[in-house]
Amino acid sequence: MPIIVLAYALGGGLWILGSDWLLGQLISDAPTLAQVSAYKGWAFIALTSVLLYRALRHVQHHPAAARARTTGRSAVWPLGVALVLIGLATGTAAWLDAQAHWRHERGHVESVARARAAQVGQWLRARLAQARFLSSSPLFAEGIQRWKGAGDGPALAALQSRLQQLAQAFDLADAILVDEAGQRIDPRSGARLATVPVLRAASSRAISLGRIEQVEVHNDGQADGPMWHDIVVPVAGTRLAVVLRQSAEQYLLSALQGWPDGRRSGTAVLVRRNGDQLVGLYGRQPVPLSTPELLPARVMRGELPPGQAAEGVDLRGEPVLGAVLPVAGSDWYLVARVARKEVRAEVFQHQVWIVAIGLLSVLGALLVHLMLRQRRALAEARLAQLEQQQRLRSMALVKAIADGSSDAIFAKDLEGRYLMCNESAARAIGRPAEAIAGLDDSLIFPPETARQIRLNDQRTAREGLVETFEELVDTPDGARTYLATKGPLRDDAGAVVGTWGISRDITERKQLDQELQAHRQHLQGLVEERTLQLQQSNAELSMARDRAVDATRAKSEFLANMSHEIRTPMNAILGLTYLLRRDAADTLAVERLERIDGAGRHLLQVINDILDLSKVEAGKLTLEHAPFSLRSLVDRSLAMVAQQARDKGLALCASVDDLPDAWLGDATRLSQSLLNLLVNAIKFTDRGEVALSVTRQAVPEGLPLLRFAVHDTGVGIDPAAMGRLFSAFEQADASTTRRHGGTGLGLAITRRLARLMGGDAGASSTPGAGSEFWFSARLQPADAATAPEDSALLAAEQALRARHAGARVLLTEDNEVNQLVASELLRSVGLDVAVAGDGRAALAHASQHPCALILMDVQMPVMDGITAAQAIRQLPAHRHTPIVALTASTLAEDHRACRAAGMDAVLIKPIDPPALFVTLLQLLSRPD
Repeated sequence: MPIIVLAYALGGGLWILGSDWLLGQLISDAPTLAQVSAYKGWAFIALTSVLLYRALRHVQHHPAAARARTTGRSAVWPLGVALVLIGLATGTAAWLDAQAHWRHERGHVESVARARAAQVGQWLRARLAQARFLSSSPLFAEGIQRWKGAGDGPALAALQSRLQQLAQAFDLADAILVDEAGQRIDPRSGARLATVPVLRAASSRAISLGRIEQVEVHNDGQADGPMWHDIVVPVAGTRLAVVLRQSAEQYLLSALQGWPDGRRSGTAVLVRRNGDQLVGLYGRQPVPLSTPELLPARVMRGELPPGQAAEGVDLRGEPVLGAVLPVAGSDWYLVARVARKEVRAEVFQHQVWIVAIGLLSVLGALLVHLMLRQRRALAEARLAQLEQQQRLRSMALVKAIADGSSDAIFAKDLEGRYLMCNESAARAIGRPAEAIAGLDDSLIFPPETARQIRLNDQRTAREGLVETFEELVDTPDGARTYLATKGPLRDDAGAVVGTWGISRDITERKQLDQELQAHRQHLQGLVEERTLQLQQSNAELSMARDRAVDATRAKSEFLANMSHEIRTPMNAILGLTYLLRRDAADTLAVERLERIDGAGRHLLQVINDILDLSKVEAGKLTLEHAPFSLRSLVDRSLAMVAQQARDKGLALCASVDDLPDAWLGDATRLSQSLLNLLVNAIKFTDRGEVALSVTRQAVPEGLPLLRFAVHDTGVGIDPAAMGRLFSAFEQADASTTRRHGGTGLGLAITRRLARLMGGDAGASSTPGAGSEFWFSARLQPADAATAPEDSALLAAEQALRARHAGARVLLTEDNEVNQLVASELLRSVGLDVAVAGDGRAALAHASQHPCALILMDVQMPVMDGITAAQAIRQLPAHRHTPIVALTASTLAEDHRACRAAGMDAVLIKPIDPPALFVTLLQLLSRPD
């Protein structure tokens, strides 16, 4: 009998231990876990009670069979099978638990890596956006030029004030001005102060290469000083840079520290590649990139996908489980890692529990086997007293079940008096079990507690249902909370004679639930606070975007206004000069007018260069894609500089490789770039020749790349000056005593145009022996190309006078001088001219008089040319009348707006008379 009781108690304890552990793995919600645990305890008692009852009934009705079984030989093979199954189950559970734990840890490391990489990337993008804003701002460049020009204290103080304002606006710790040697410029005296080597190296690279450089985190040479993150921003047009300094500990280091679940070894670090080595955030202790198991090195070598958790070693050589992700907008990689030994220790703890359960299962199987053998022995010895023994055994089993449970088990009659209770219930009440029998709750608990328990018992007995209640009970250990499952106690006839109950102490779970609720509310508050911060950041970004859009719009409006205000008077100057030169009979007057015309066109070229450079920088320059003849392009370019070469006695020649003649591209911009190179070559060559060559360069893929090169035998260029030749407003000889003029824009525009066309520009030179300047462009071969014939240009004036003399042309122009010039040009070819001073007057005239053609200025008071053209197109008599736009704007979107308004052609001021005559001839000769 003691063996049977011990075996049953061991089996009950094994069931409680194993089932509680399994439920803890499957259910994470504390209230649900408590309720399911209560149901599990009740089900265990109910099931074992039923099994025990059936066993007793079977033995009672079949004593002969029991006697027969006792004489049988003890079977050992079921025990062996049970042990094997227990071993397999234990090993499988340990393996599955380890795999699940490692899989969970990998997913956790990957999510931490993604979150930390996104945080650091967002912070770096914000820093780099500030740096790009500074690099493109002309304010600091002007301030530095002013200080370098004046060289006095007030100018330096003003520059330093702007730097401090920048630091405050960008929330920086400091904004430092450094020279090309990386030395800090003192804001009070202008003296050069030494800086740390990493800052000097980054400053030199940024200024020499003209790009933004990031400095690795450093402490500015102070052993215990704060850690800084610097970005070096070169200032355009100067040999200085601004260092944007921000505390690395304020965000970057704090974002990398700590681990979401409080793991001691969990951390995140930043690494980057330095040649064939990897360095950490602080640049110390570099590790070779070829280290076999180094996690970031495996990602950089392509052995491991970015963001996938894997085992390896970190920069310190320690075994870790980690994930590596590149940080967007930088050359950094973020490594989220956790020590493998810590993860393995957790896996080992889980496996200890599983093995312990397996050992307990083995022990239980052995005890069951012994119990069965003992049972057979007892059956042989006590067969005569079978009924009494079975009854005693049943009572002992029920007592063992009740006392072996950690839950409080009790039974009461309808008056609330205790019929029985187990040891757990007796300990909770604080009295021996035999002293509790016959007492009710009013004699054990305080009145309020007893009243609540009595109400729950009465409800259970009245409704006859199994229900669960949460009861607060005063025990010797203080107030405790119990989850009580109660049901009706019935006799053999099914009548309710009392209640039974199983209560489990859930005080700790309740406290844990309250702590979890408080933590959940705290997290919700943090989320709401972060959401508010993000909304504020979005609002600030929207404002910055609007400011950038406004700035772009203002620049475009400035270009349009400047083009109009400059080209309009230039139109009058060149137009009047053309008329005077045409009518002048005096040779000296003609020569002087030609000089005026040349000076005006030179000024116009300077204006065009400045406006083209501004359009390229603003992204407003649009290239054409039209067929052209390569050889005609070369011939026209040489013809335009032929007189200058003859005046200096230079030989001018060209060679074109065996290339197709028909191409698709922007012939105007190609001609402009060729003229820039040819004019420079003639300007700096006193004797010898200027040669133009066009060759095709070998490229692996894409459109063909043509190389246009101009070689001269001039003075050559000093190698020290080669680096600044293609910068805006830069010349090889920038002194006030230089022999040759120029703005320094031609080569800068040539390089920008070449890069827009998919190529580049460069130069090589030998002082005293000559120079070669070249640019390249990607062009698409065409089926055929047509070039305008010079004879057609020259014959346009005669053709107008012969075919369309007397045709009525409406000239709409608000500038009186331009009215005079345009009227004279039109009348010179026999056209009848009517003049309107604004768009409204032009609309009124067109409504009353037929016109063969309308010349429409775009920018006018009262009504602009776009609105007037749209209104004229609504008139039945002028739905197909040719309308030519006269505009000082060279922007492609302005030209598209003119054509969208119904205009047939666009002429850019100042108006070139031959171009005007060709356009008029084409439109007037067009069939209706």
